[in-house]
Amino acid sequence: MKLRHVQSHQLLSRLCEKISTFSREEITAVANALFRATKDGIHEIVFEMGRTDTSILQYRDRDGRSIFMVAVLNRQAEIFSLIYGLKRKKALLAGADDVFRNNILHMAGMLTPSTPINHIPGAALQMQRELQWFKEVESIVPPRVKNMLNKDRLTPKQLFSLSHEDLRKKGEKWMQSTSTSCTVVGTLIITIMFAVAFTVPGGNNRNTDNIAPGTESVLHRLLIGLWVVR
Repeated sequence: MKLRHVQSHQLLSRLCEKISTFSREEITAVANALFRATKDGIHEIVFEMGRTDTSILQYRDRDGRSIFMVAVLNRQAEIFSLIYGLKRKKALLAGADDVFRNNILHMAGMLTPSTPINHIPGAALQMQRELQWFKEVESIVPPRVKNMLNKDRLTPKQLFSLSHEDLRKKGEKWMQSTSTSCTVVGTLIITIMFAVAFTVPGGNNRNTDNIAPGTESVLHRLLIGLWVVR
């Protein structure tokens, strides 16, 4: 596996060295591969190509989106971090609009079926992560970008609210159910501990050497039952 990785890296390096000699068709193929790598989070490809020729990072896809816009849309933080090292960072952040007039902050406000958040447990935590991502991108864009309107006349923040409406509602329900479950579990724990203290032989005895036989097994069964209820 390590050898294969080394060979792949060598092949990538040679490819990058020859990009300047490619025809238009070959450049298109490279651009398509670059956008696919960005979407899938294969940062090695994007890093190597960007290091070889920074103009590659200005390619646009069929929707007019730059590499960084696609990285933001697909929540690829490592690839987006490349922008911090570019001299034209401000221009890339301020001037990149797609065919729908969405800017890079609009990308952070979009929630699509392919947005990679399913690995995060619970709708509330997913919503929290989405908000953190939006705030991170918002913190580095020029002020005017925050109020720009897309073709639907929505600012990035309005688009975020609209596209995350269902997730917000699910998050609220998740929080309510979790809060209720925690209350029930907490009540059960208190009830069980008192029940054990008063009904299990030796339960009131503070000397652990004198705990009556069977106490630990009763506690074990009660805790297992509690876990199942939870």
